[in-house]
Amino acid sequence: MTEPLDLDGEGCVRTATADDLPALRGFFADYRRTISSFDSSIDADAPLQADWVERPGDLFPFVIEHGGVPVGFAFVMGERYAAAIGQDVQWVLYDLFVRPEQRGTGLARRALLAICAQLTGTWSIDVFDANSTAIGFYERALVGHAPRRTQPEAAAPMTRFSFTT
Repeated sequence: MTEPLDLDGEGCVRTATADDLPALRGFFADYRRTISSFDSSIDADAPLQADWVERPGDLFPFVIEHGGVPVGFAFVMGERYAAAIGQDVQWVLYDLFVRPEQRGTGLARRALLAICAQLTGTWSIDVFDANSTAIGFYERALVGHAPRRTQPEAAAPMTRFSFTT
């Protein structure tokens, strides 16, 4: 994606660059602390790998902005990385995060849908079963895409949303 995608005048989503790494690392730390509560094997202090901005064509990092300020991120894996983790899809939404004050505003939903519209094909999103808030979010956000829910084998119980854009 070369140009930022407008989110109905309420912000934008754009491709992250190396200049975004400091902000992304802060968001990623908050994200890891949150998801580690759903699976004790997750290292809450694991750092964000710079690979996310160094492997265009394989990894697709996005910054979500509101009012010109970064407020979150989305990390998407392309087909090669999806295959490496055993998924037969073109795109895997690996992580999606917005700051707590942006939750419930529709910004994350608009960002998700804009990314999915830009990167068309088959998708997969895995969510911890214990994260009922995220499961509800994806059920509502993806209703127009008729997502199929399955239970993949994983260390922690997960729900997988599969759909096509």
